[in-house]
Amino acid sequence: MMQDIDLVLQDVLSHNNYKNIIFAGKSMGTIPLIQRIMKDEAYKDAVMLLLTPLLIRSELFESLLESTHKGLIVIGTRDHYYNESVYGLKTKKMHIEVIENADHSLDVFYSPSDSLKTLQTVMSRIEMLL
Repeated sequence: MMQDIDLVLQDVLSHNNYKNIIFAGKSMGTIPLIQRIMKDEAYKDAVMLLLTPLLIRSELFESLLESTHKGLIVIGTRDHYYNESVYGLKTKKMHIEVIENADHSLDVFYSPSDSLKTLQTVMSRIEMLL
């Protein structure tokens, strides 16, 4: 996965000199962000948007504990990767949004209106972050 990401980064960053960089990942896409991008000094000021990260994987959780990145973690309480220890990741720079009864897709089972509210909440938190 990182080979593909590196190729894209090399291409995009070779054409522009960006002052602000935002990385967004969902589920498995958070693995390379947490394990590689967040550890790369070149991206120390990048903002991280981590949707439903695989928090039960100890190596990911430990890496997030060590991170000083500004960002947002969004996860639902019915996500099989949810762990209450997520609150321990909250810092001045890293915000945590735990959605009650939301699953790994951030849907609230059998409740389209609550699922739409979840989407609204996530978008609002992203706007606040940026």
